[in-house]
Order: sequence, then structure tokens, then C-alpha cells
Amino acid sequence: MGGHPYTGIFKGGDTGYVRMSSAAPVDTKTPNMKPGMGVKFLRDGVDSANFVAMFGVDGQDDLNFFQNDWVTHIPDVKSAALIPLELRFKTATEYIQTVGMSDFAQWTQDGTEESAPVFPWSLRFEPTGEFSYPHDTYDVPFETYLQDIPAGSKLFSVYAMDLPKEMGGTEKYIADFVLKSSGMLTSQWGDEHMFFRHQKMDDDLAIHPEWEQYTPNPKVFGKHAINIADKIVSACPFAFLLQ
Repeated sequence: MGGHPYTGIFKGGDTGYVRMSSAAPVDTKTPNMKPGMGVKFLRDGVDSANFVAMFGVDGQDDLNFFQNDWVTHIPDVKSAALIPLELRFKTATEYIQTVGMSDFAQWTQDGTEESAPVFPWSLRFEPTGEFSYPHDTYDVPFETYLQDIPAGSKLFSVYAMDLPKEMGGTEKYIADFVLKSSGMLTSQWGDEHMFFRHQKMDDDLAIHPEWEQYTPNPKVFGKHAINIADKIVSACPFAFLLQ
């Protein structure tokens, strides 16, 4: 990484891990896939630096794992069936469509704390187009396809948005996302014991309160509460019977 003002792990790190996954089982009939990733960089003496990115919780109507850009600020939920999930997430934070980047910028790989961390508003990961899985038919799980990607392959170009666009923010190319020492592999240990922290956007807003008015904050029960409640009952008729 380089050619940008961002600090901490944004300056670079040589020990990073990524988990590629789908947020729900792949539906080959509709079709629908919800691709995304968790990223972790190790740091000496402090917790690892983490973030997550995906296309969106509604997923995509294409079974190519690398069909769309992935982002750290995901779009609004479209499916009424996902509103109960929104409600669950809102028990932890109001800003359920975003993850913070301030911790990623707080410490370097050797554990040195930055005196004035600088971090972007959001990240976007643009696929290179070199990999398209599956090619024709979804005949094996996507994890099998991913294992065909050789070490050293570039998967994404990484772009950072410095500010909300309403504040005049601009996007800049800051890095390549490259598989280094190994290719992709499946790991039961990784599935069951390796966790990726979702940093709350609240942490970033505590540093940049001027960003708050531009941060997505879906009002699940706001002025349209009756309509939303009707959608929930329609999509999930037993949602309120458990209260």
C-alpha cells in the first residue's frame, strides 16, 4: 500500500489473512449468492486489525463470486425478509450498514501507536475480471473454484473514499489485493476458531462527528413503522409471536 495519507496497517503489513465466503448458502435456482470477505492483519502486542466487506446482504442474481465490487459501506436492504436481521444488528449499533476503519489505522504492524491516525471513510474492492467462477454451470461449491486461484494472483484493486461524497469526498486507488504465500484453501479450524471483528462505525464517528449525518442509519421503526411492521409480518408471520 502507498501513495495515500492513511496510517497504521494502511502503511503495509506482511502477515494478513482473508476469509472468502457467502453470507448464506448459495441458491443455484433463483439464483442468489452473497459473496464477501473478512480481512485480518496481525500486529505485535495489540489486537489484530480487521474489517469486512461484501456486495450486500440481499446478494446478487449471478453465481460468479467475483461479479461485483465489494464495499465496507453496504447498500440498503431491499428484502423485507431481512428486516428482522436489521433489528437484531441494531441491538449493537445504529450504523448496521457500515464498519469502522479507525482501528485499522491506529497501530502499525510492529505495534507502534499512531499519534494522529488517518483513515478513509470507506473502501471499495474492484475485481480484476481475471477470475470468473463458475465459468458456465455451478457444478461444484464455490470454495472448490476459489482453490484454483494460484498464489500471486491479484484479485482486486482497492479504492479508498476519503470523505463522504456530500462533503466533497473523492475516491483514490491505494492498493492491490494480492494472494501472496499461498493460494486459497478450506479450513475447518478457520471456520470454527478464526474470528474477524466488525469494528463499529461509532468509533470512527467519535473521531469525525461531522461524518455522522452522512452515515447510513436505516430507521427500521421510524415514521414508516406501520408499513415496515406490515412487511415483517408478511415476510415472517411469526416474528412478533416470540415477544
